[in-house]
Amino acid sequence: MQPVSALIAILSQYQPATVWLGFSGGLDSTVLLHATAQAVKHFPDIQIQAIHVNHGLSPLAEQWAAHCQSQAQQLTIACHVERLASKPAVGESIEHWARQQRYACFEKYVKKGDLLLTAHHQDDQAETVLLQLLRGAGPKGLSAMAQISDFKEAVLARPFLGISRQELEAYAKEHKLSFVDDHSNLDIRYDRNFIRHQIMPVLKQRWPVCAELFARSAQNCAEQEQVLQEYIACELQDLGLTIPAQAGVQTAFPIDQLLQHSQPKQNLLLRAWIHQISNQAPSRQLLDNIRHNIVEAAQDAEPFIKWGNWEFRRYHHALYLIQALPEVPQGYSVKWNGNKPLQVPTWPVALTKQYLLEQGLDNINQLDWEKLVVKLREGKERCRPKGRQHSQSLKKCLQEAGIPPWLRDRMPLIYYNDQLIMVVGGFPCQP
Repeated sequence: MQPVSALIAILSQYQPATVWLGFSGGLDSTVLLHATAQAVKHFPDIQIQAIHVNHGLSPLAEQWAAHCQSQAQQLTIACHVERLASKPAVGESIEHWARQQRYACFEKYVKKGDLLLTAHHQDDQAETVLLQLLRGAGPKGLSAMAQISDFKEAVLARPFLGISRQELEAYAKEHKLSFVDDHSNLDIRYDRNFIRHQIMPVLKQRWPVCAELFARSAQNCAEQEQVLQEYIACELQDLGLTIPAQAGVQTAFPIDQLLQHSQPKQNLLLRAWIHQISNQAPSRQLLDNIRHNIVEAAQDAEPFIKWGNWEFRRYHHALYLIQALPEVPQGYSVKWNGNKPLQVPTWPVALTKQYLLEQGLDNINQLDWEKLVVKLREGKERCRPKGRQHSQSLKKCLQEAGIPPWLRDRMPLIYYNDQLIMVVGGFPCQP
């Protein structure tokens, strides 16, 4: 498929009001800019805009930015230039940093319903597959780049994934396109450049269509991964692990049910569950750590694993994944009249009258809100949960309610006339 035909197919499918192009000024993105300008002639209502990110890493960066604006202007396309003020940290991968910065810039412009296009092609896909193999990736990683994916509330498309770089070069030559030649793309200190200049030429000598075959393998992996994820999603749904149980508590994975499966399936379930909550992919090492140090720990143990801004914990033979907990301030006590939301530092949901009503405080309209105080647990509190005849220690009530230990000191306590009337996230109480 030729570049213009590939773009017409994408635009026909989505027909967005605005198409945004990632435009570096190199060969690939220059072909994307030109071909998109030709394709939208079939869609007069679509507006094209380009985004050029000036990373500031080359002394020629400003010249490249001016070139991009000039090329876009010739096609009557607006080109927005984003100049980065930050630099990669010492030891940080420049490739990774640059990619993160580019997509952060794209997010500034791309709105709901828009279409974002990048110029990744078949050879880029082949390089990505090889990089993922060298990282020990499974089917998801080997799926490499998706042709269509979500981008916030918009769509990210890579229309050239089925087109070789050689075909893009032929298009540029045919249309006499002028493009930037970034010499850093020749620096084989970067992994992708090493594969592009040292590995792929050798492979193509023996297997001339190897880039196409790698791309086909990526597509096969992507299809298998999609089917696998659909299956695992159903498994998690059967376990009731798709919706958080309550504010401040992530869904608890029942360990007994996890252990009913083989180790490979345990890893699949845990990986999907963790990604569902954190939007991060756990490593194989982390999964092994969870299994050995939490799942297989003694019954009376209170195992704990910190993972970035997340924490794995266990309670009542269930595995929890929660965001890292803040310190509990001592002596917290705030008068609150309910007129404005109150953000208690240990609780993820701001307190409002509506929120307390949803929590079960049904006499909310009969309260004199000037007499209401919000506190945190200090110990020795007593309460009488609604429906009970006698009061008990708050500690005992929290245990009976199945509240995990790490939440008990962080749950806001609502007092009225010095009487505990609500444990937020737990239960209403009777004076």
